[in-house]
Amino acid sequence: MFVLYSTFYVEFIAINVVSPKIMGSNIGGLNLAVIYGMGLIVFALMLALVYNAICTAAEEELNTPDTGKEK
Repeated sequence: MFVLYSTFYVEFIAINVVSPKIMGSNIGGLNLAVIYGMGLIVFALMLALVYNAICTAAEEELNTPDTGKEK
């Protein structure tokens, strides 16, 4: 997940460095920099929810009581 988010963030930075005029273009009344930045925030929140779900499932699996079966 870190690599996935980092890829989108590096693209955001690269566009700002290479061609900042692109980030200034208007899309629906807002410039691309604002839309992309808000998209990064929303994407980070979605990744956090996925991470939370994965960790919760792993924690529940670890906390289930043994059924008395020996391995």
